[in-house]
Amino acid sequence: MILGTATPIQLNAVELWDLLMGLGQGAPQVLGTPFDGGEWVREESIGFLTGGRAWPTNDTNRWGLFRNPLPPAAEHTVFRDIRSDAGLQSREVVGPRYDALSADIRTEFLNDFRKLAEQHNPIVRRVVRRTRPMLEAEGLLKRIGVIVHPRGDDGLPAALFSGQGLEMSFAFKAAYEAAEAFSRLYAQRCPSAGFLKTILLRRIGSSALAGLETARRLLNRIEEPLLSEDEIGDEGEPRDTAPPDPQEIGYLREVERNLAAVIEGSDVDPKVQVILHFLRERRWLEHNGAIIFSQYRTTAEWVLEALCEAFPDEPVALYAGGAASFVARGNERRTAAREQIKRRIQDGEIRLVCATDAACEGLNLQRLGAQVNVDMPWNPSRLEQRKGRVQRIGQIRDNVHVLNLRYAGTVEDDVYTALSNRFGDIFSVLGQLPDAFEDDWIAAVLKDRSAVLNFSQRVENTKPAMELRYNQDMDDRGLDWEYTERVLSSRDLEQWMREGW
Repeated sequence: MILGTATPIQLNAVELWDLLMGLGQGAPQVLGTPFDGGEWVREESIGFLTGGRAWPTNDTNRWGLFRNPLPPAAEHTVFRDIRSDAGLQSREVVGPRYDALSADIRTEFLNDFRKLAEQHNPIVRRVVRRTRPMLEAEGLLKRIGVIVHPRGDDGLPAALFSGQGLEMSFAFKAAYEAAEAFSRLYAQRCPSAGFLKTILLRRIGSSALAGLETARRLLNRIEEPLLSEDEIGDEGEPRDTAPPDPQEIGYLREVERNLAAVIEGSDVDPKVQVILHFLRERRWLEHNGAIIFSQYRTTAEWVLEALCEAFPDEPVALYAGGAASFVARGNERRTAAREQIKRRIQDGEIRLVCATDAACEGLNLQRLGAQVNVDMPWNPSRLEQRKGRVQRIGQIRDNVHVLNLRYAGTVEDDVYTALSNRFGDIFSVLGQLPDAFEDDWIAAVLKDRSAVLNFSQRVENTKPAMELRYNQDMDDRGLDWEYTERVLSSRDLEQWMREGW
């Protein structure tokens, strides 16, 4: 039985464990049995692979990770010798107790424990990780290059940038500093508030309008949630109901006053300036068409309005969750179903799409050739999901363009700059960042902004265990992951599926 999924562990590794639990119903060889110390049938076991739990140091406990389920003899000489000494058949799931192992086998096992734990555990054994670079290298998928912007030959005004980040106005910077001070105080008063501790920083980093909207909601303490259902995504948490203290209110007022000045000013926001530059001067609209992603519908609609003003005869779609999607042309808006929008994009009728992250999964937009990240998510794995909307099967171009936008001096700018400086391109570390990355990032931000500059040193540029095992097996024994014990005819398949698990 093969369970296929496009993004099993991009957002939460426990989703992978859930899939394996489904696969293991009636098949104890997958994750073992719940008795005889079966460690892998517990949800917490996923922590061994993500770094959330340390591998055991006690010898008996170490063996307990392999005793149930006992790996096949072909996995390693240790397991071959154990099965041979104990007279265990290939289908037997539970192995002998640690004190029943011979002294030589114990020594061999303990000497190789680290490698065995990382590359021969039940989760790795049952997972085939097929990445785009792997498929491209094997000639199974067309190689589609990704050209990342901004870069030196884009023809952008140097005055707009400070490094890779966009310069903030004086009022914008004052608002951001006040938001940082508010977030620190809020975190001290409500340490368990989770996502809400940084909601203001996240939204200001997206757009002044999103930040202003959030500051006013926090000030008014209105009954509606701080986030709409469309924007909660995977970070939804109960909102805090404790009233803020006077100092917090003072910082929120400062945020509100400065962001209102930014929005009421006559200057075009630098993010909009850059987007229009690429659509016009670099001719992305004419040659590629573009999808513009934001974490928040407020920001997505803000960009859409700017595009409608700049291109009054061009239909611009908002692709969002629920029934919030529509198509605009100039000042006119018409509600449209998401399937209708996708169809019009594929037919070439719509070339500009503003979308929220809540709507990006399962969206195939290979007709478009450019993607803009109008904000940089605090969970970097979302960038890979966004990019996958245009870098996919059916894309006729040899290269797609990706534009990453962030304001200089923000948390996003610090972290993404540090990662890019170390790895050359942020996309080279996607899929390798540990699950705890975002939590540690938030803790560092709220304690000391300078700490985020060291984040790139904590990301090891190594392949995941599943990929290491795949490549090693292919090199050492020519193992073919597509091998199956039996091929069923369509008639047999229907009969087997009707029998259930």
